[in-house]
Amino acid sequence: MSLPVWRYGWVILMADTNPSPVDKVFRENLQRLRDERNLTQQDVAVQMRTRGHGWHQPTVYKVETGLRRVFLAEALALAEILRVDLDTLLGARVVEAV
Repeated sequence: MSLPVWRYGWVILMADTNPSPVDKVFRENLQRLRDERNLTQQDVAVQMRTRGHGWHQPTVYKVETGLRRVFLAEALALAEILRVDLDTLLGARVVEAV
């Protein structure tokens, strides 16, 4: 089985062809919430940089398409930027105790 490969000059990026369910939901929620708030990938990157993360527009693209994973501190910053809690961004379901 061959993996999708993108070539950017001398850099070769391979997509995550078998993401975990939480990774997939995180990426989908990131893009959906960003779109709902009328934020561009550039807007998110700028806000991530103000929070001390070296993000640029291509970083947001790579995260949304599965070419880059996210560190926990970055996920927390994204949740703050999108004005949701981390559970919402991760797609966590609240289970009520019986």
